[in-house]
Amino acid sequence: MSSSNTPTNNKTDKISTEEEDPSTQKNNMIIESMLNYTIKNGDELNAKMAQKTLENAKKVGIDEAMKQMAKDCFTHPTEGRQMSYSEMRSRYG
Repeated sequence: MSSSNTPTNNKTDKISTEEEDPSTQKNNMIIESMLNYTIKNGDELNAKMAQKTLENAKKVGIDEAMKQMAKDCFTHPTEGRQMSYSEMRSRYG
């Protein structure tokens, strides 16, 4: 039984929705595939970042999730401080 006050959000079910144009759907499918590949085959740090991004994409959409991932890549995972580009590259490759 569903309440009429309960919001529905298609983004919780999958990254790409039928309302998007075919080009956007294709791009989202490619990004989702890359994230899944990294989850399965990446080193620990990259796999964790990909998992977090994929989970976030299902909540807020792929564009917002990718923006957040870019911010997260430059945030030290245990200290919470901003990292330099060279620090980020040494952690994530």
